[in-house]
Amino acid sequence: MKTMPLFLMIVCIFLILDVSQAQQKGAQSKRMPAFSTSASSTSTGPQATTGTGLQLREIALEGEAGNMYVGNAWPLGRLVLRDGKIIDNYRYRYDIYADQMQFISDNDTLAFSAPAEMETVTFDGMTFLYSYYECTGMLMKGYFELLVPGRKQLLLKRSVTYHLEEDNMRPEIQKETYLITETFFFKTGNQPAQKLLCSRKAALDAMSDHKKELDDFLKKSGNKVRTPDDLKKLVIFYNSLN
Repeated sequence: MKTMPLFLMIVCIFLILDVSQAQQKGAQSKRMPAFSTSASSTSTGPQATTGTGLQLREIALEGEAGNMYVGNAWPLGRLVLRDGKIIDNYRYRYDIYADQMQFISDNDTLAFSAPAEMETVTFDGMTFLYSYYECTGMLMKGYFELLVPGRKQLLLKRSVTYHLEEDNMRPEIQKETYLITETFFFKTGNQPAQKLLCSRKAALDAMSDHKKELDDFLKKSGNKVRTPDDLKKLVIFYNSLN
């Protein structure tokens, strides 16, 4: 790995940069220690691997086929540090599989090894933050898209399952497929984000301190909380009550 002294100076030594050499095909990205996972790229047949490095066998794969990168075209973005400093004019993308926020500097692909120093990264009309969250009884860290800011933050967590599928006619050829799963999370203050189902009951339970007002809002608006847009509208209304 190599570092970029110029960029370190720009961010006032708040970020440590490592070269990740990420490519969509070819050699696998080098990961910084903070993101080190054991992810295989040689699974075949009914096997697959996830971005957490877990190998899955004989399972029904879930998710929609898609790209493992958000911001595949490297759009310009804005980085805001926790101390308020703002850094513009860098191109970003989010690697879902590695759970890395990557950027380009001097034709090198870099990634943050100290993402806790980051407040938000915004590019291509999306804002991302790095947060603790609870998952299957464990406390984990990762990147989320911020869908609704405010006292209650509505977050979106993307995960990817990497699947190699053999061609029935030509077994020596394997087709790469990335299945993207999206999960909503709710976050209050500095508390870890909690998983939130896109349903009326789950939403009202999560915002029970204003349950009556929310119930009235849903009845008057006809909002059934069945789509992400429905959920966003409900959270926006909830935050307007405070």
